Amino acid sequence: MMRSFSAALSLILLGSFPAHARDPVTIDYVLPGVTVTAGVAQRITKCPTSAEAQAGLATGAEGLRVEFAYKVAIAGKQAPRRLVRLDAETGFLVDRETKVQFNEDWYLKTFNGRTTGQGGPLLVSLIKAGAAVLAMSANPILGVGPAAAAIRPNAAVAEGLDRPVARPRYFATRWYLECQPKVIEQLKELEERREDVAALEARVIGGDASTTTQDLLTLRRSEVSTLEAALTINATLKGGLAPALAADASIANLAGQIPAPDISRWFRVTAVRKEVREARYAITEHEPSIAALLQKQDPRIPGLYGYQVRIAPDAKLASWFGCDPKAAAASACAAEVAKTDPLPTRDLVFVRPIPASVKLWPNPAPCAAATVCEADETWVAAADASGSGSVKLPQLSRLYTMRTGGSIFGGRTVGAEFGASGEPMILQYNIGSGGKDVASVIDAGVSGAQTIRDAEGAATKRKLDELKNARDLQDLLDELDEEVS
Repeated sequence: MMRSFSAALSLILLGSFPAHARDPVTIDYVLPGVTVTAGVAQRITKCPTSAEAQAGLATGAEGLRVEFAYKVAIAGKQAPRRLVRLDAETGFLVDRETKVQFNEDWYLKTFNGRTTGQGGPLLVSLIKAGAAVLAMSANPILGVGPAAAAIRPNAAVAEGLDRPVARPRYFATRWYLECQPKVIEQLKELEERREDVAALEARVIGGDASTTTQDLLTLRRSEVSTLEAALTINATLKGGLAPALAADASIANLAGQIPAPDISRWFRVTAVRKEVREARYAITEHEPSIAALLQKQDPRIPGLYGYQVRIAPDAKLASWFGCDPKAAAASACAAEVAKTDPLPTRDLVFVRPIPASVKLWPNPAPCAAATVCEADETWVAAADASGSGSVKLPQLSRLYTMRTGGSIFGGRTVGAEFGASGEPMILQYNIGSGGKDVASVIDAGVSGAQTIRDAEGAATKRKLDELKNARDLQDLLDELDEEVS
């Protein structure tokens, strides 16, 4: 009986046709692995007032504050991990027809059906940019005020005339944190451009907008984006984290640190010398570094000590579908999963990716590179610079097979569909049916799955109004990575 095969996989085709008629026919694809990438964009939104003005302000005053907005991105970046060579000439595939479809990035989504064309799941956590008010501690110069009245001597002097007594004068020098003039200018221009955009949008909404108005709106929006980019510094998890099974089946590479971005380029320190009333206030400070002044701020500025990234795979599913460290054969299981050499097979090989949560938070204090510093749950300002997301880790799964030959599949049609990370969505065989029957079932399954994924994607995109499609997130992380290289 003629049998046929239909399957959908998130795999990359590397070669499937013989160079000569005698060469074996194989369908080559790869099992994916995922590297977790993360990044933080920090944008300055408000500068402290001038140093002269700060000298007269009390600690905690509005004029001492510098404010930032943060945006956190977390994603799983998929890449080929192991080559699988499916023999297309033996078993059920002898004299059969196999149809393969790909999307534009070479990821094989289905053998029978349509795809979303995204090449991978959208895995993101975006913390909405908001102001994190960072009050700068500043001690005003004490004793500033009008000079005291001249002191008269207790008794008359020569010839009974009073002589004025010179009062000693005291001065204090203190240093204050200011924004660079260019930053102040850019923030002012950004505010003006945003006001322009708001006014032009109001005209468009009101129906009072010509083509010129619309063109100007486009220009002003572009200028806003350019200015925001100029006021933003990015930090990324260099190289990402690729969780993998250790020899004892425990999971390694689950934590990493993002170095602190250098925000000092936005600031300068300025000295203020003023007269004080008493000698005890006549203090001349040594010039501090910008970093030292930033670290003295209260509340603390998120990101000054970098960020922590931690991955937490689902322990139960990892023990079910991966390798259980408590099992007797844990080491043998881990060794098998770790293999990356080509795998020739007559059967369809797939994985069951292990879901994992990913969290990112700012270090509350200096943290050594190989140390995991816990988050400070009482740090209110840290919330805007923190984020979380979820990923799937196919490299932690054991290999699974769906048999395509042998008596159990004799005279049967086999169908399969897999998700973007290689997870099985449909595994099916049909006894005594033609291939077209299962093909129609697979088509329906793909359509249904696509609808579900589209719904999830739509919900996510509402949260990510700055991203136009699923690729934008990875593009952002790639750009951030390049900037810190």
